[in-house]
Amino acid sequence: GYLVLEDDLSLKTTFVPGTDIAKALIREDGHRIPLVMLSACQSAAGSIEKGFHNVTRDLLEHGFPNIIAMTMSVLDNHATQFARALYDQLHQEKSILYAFHEAIRYLKKFELTIIQQSFGANTAAISPFQYTIPRLYARTQDFRLFDAQATPEKARMESCAYIFKQSKYHQKIPEFVFI
Repeated sequence: GYLVLEDDLSLKTTFVPGTDIAKALIREDGHRIPLVMLSACQSAAGSIEKGFHNVTRDLLEHGFPNIIAMTMSVLDNHATQFARALYDQLHQEKSILYAFHEAIRYLKKFELTIIQQSFGANTAAISPFQYTIPRLYARTQDFRLFDAQATPEKARMESCAYIFKQSKYHQKIPEFVFI
């Protein structure tokens, strides 16, 4: 599978294979983040001809334990509201599974509010059942984002910004520093 990325200025699109995304997310020591959130449309969709291969499957095959992805096209506003509700729950130290279900509940209420506000108005703007699009895929039964009881470790400062050109990730850019 692949994600289609669009340059904000030129509007050119780049097809990035899911395997490249997975490799870019794996730390040098082999650590994989406990949750990958793909809000891109159809990031969990696949075709029968390709054996339902998609970015989500690529990430699962590379050992990422929990992936949230979209099974179909999703409205931007709904994807944003879902992510906001999900991250709000994770910020409150809820499990990934609990946060996912709460975000779905929130999205359902959000959608109902839009439908009620639009009653009698332009119903073409209503796209029901958006809350059925996000899916949680897991390779584990450990849905903790982090261990709240663990001893905090000092953050390592390292550059991890890459340039994607000519279908390849190129060297790190020293002026970008991420934790």
